[in-house]
Amino acid sequence: GVDLCVYPGTLWHTHLPGVVSHVGYPYSVDDPERYVEVTDAAGLRHRFFYLHPMIGVGVQITAGVLLGRVQDLSYKWPDTRGDYYHHVHYEVRRPGARRRYVDPMQFIVGSE
Repeated sequence: GVDLCVYPGTLWHTHLPGVVSHVGYPYSVDDPERYVEVTDAAGLRHRFFYLHPMIGVGVQITAGVLLGRVQDLSYKWPDTRGDYYHHVHYEVRRPGARRRYVDPMQFIVGSE
């Protein structure tokens, strides 16, 4: 995956069409961190970590749709003085394949 620098409270819009396939907790339901997963037409699962979800599972989406608000993770990494914790972690997974992770940079416009 890749960490994309962004300030807490920023509204996060998706860059791809698909279906919201999961809204969950990446670590434990006791932690406040959340993520939103979008499955595209090819079956790839795009996961956006550290968002407060503002959309539900099963919603068909197009590029530009609001997924959530970026969470403040400063409590988790207090010694970094903001150098690390302001981010959304973006990863792409291929279901059922041996090498499950796909380089997410190929899906980000302008990342060539």
